[in-house]
Amino acid sequence: LDELWEVGMIRTRAEHKGKGFAKAVLSEASSQLLQEGKIPFYQVRLSNVASLRTAKTVGYREVFRLFSCSGQVAANRSS
Repeated sequence: LDELWEVGMIRTRAEHKGKGFAKAVLSEASSQLLQEGKIPFYQVRLSNVASLRTAKTVGYREVFRLFSCSGQVAANRSS
């Protein structure tokens, strides 16, 4: 998995949203990784519509959905 690299934590200040800064950063970082023979990936919450749109515009596509657990895990019960 050495060739798999995450591009993320791109934050845009409220007063600069909608100016294309996140798209430019994601695009450039992804291009650099691809030129180096690496596979970029991008994680985003489904509720972050703007980030999803940016990723799709740059050329990312949904590959899988991840479920995580925080807190207590339910006991294994047969029903």
